[in-house]
Amino acid sequence: MMVKEELGEEWLSNHWFRFGASSLANDILMQLQKEADGHYRSTDDLSNDQEVSGCRFPDLPINPPMNDQQALFVRMTLDAWTERVNATGALLDKLSDEEMMQEVAPARNRGIYLMGHLIVVHDMMLPLLRFQEPLHPELKLAFLEEADNAASTMPSVQQLREHWKSVHRTLIGHMQQLPDNEWFTRHGSISEEDFANEPHRNRLNLVLNRTGHLSYHRGQLALLPNR
Repeated sequence: MMVKEELGEEWLSNHWFRFGASSLANDILMQLQKEADGHYRSTDDLSNDQEVSGCRFPDLPINPPMNDQQALFVRMTLDAWTERVNATGALLDKLSDEEMMQEVAPARNRGIYLMGHLIVVHDMMLPLLRFQEPLHPELKLAFLEEADNAASTMPSVQQLREHWKSVHRTLIGHMQQLPDNEWFTRHGSISEEDFANEPHRNRLNLVLNRTGHLSYHRGQLALLPNR
């Protein structure tokens, strides 16, 4: 349904659209190895998304006690976020500057706009998570407040690649330093008074929301190599 509504029925083909199944393939390989020699293979021996230096959170105990369940939930959420950032960064590295200037589908956004949009949304997470002011407020107009327009003035793809690195290096650096209990405090767009009645509007929930947003746009960017 998402593909049909966003791109049109002509894109409902396995030539353009598929479900990723690398995790399922890894599970099958592990089961086959277990049947062969009685031992499971380590996941380190199997395929995995590229890990970006400095974008990994400290390990938790394998079986945390019940009083560490809050920390476990934080870790699961931040690991999911970091995995999506790393996977999207790896995809952007593979796409040429020329591919980034193409539309993901006829009359849809270009790759450069999607990258700029993600940079702005993630840059705005810095004040929303009450870390610091955004690094690149000048990008907000072109990539958030206005629609994609080939005639509009925007940074080059190479400039945006550098902005991608600086924003995520700064953001993840702050995330790594925040104590677990602080993730359940209010985010920057809700007052203390309102937060008392809506405690779900916390910092961790914001990361969950942005992880879904990132996954959606990464799916669009993944169409570019096939254009």
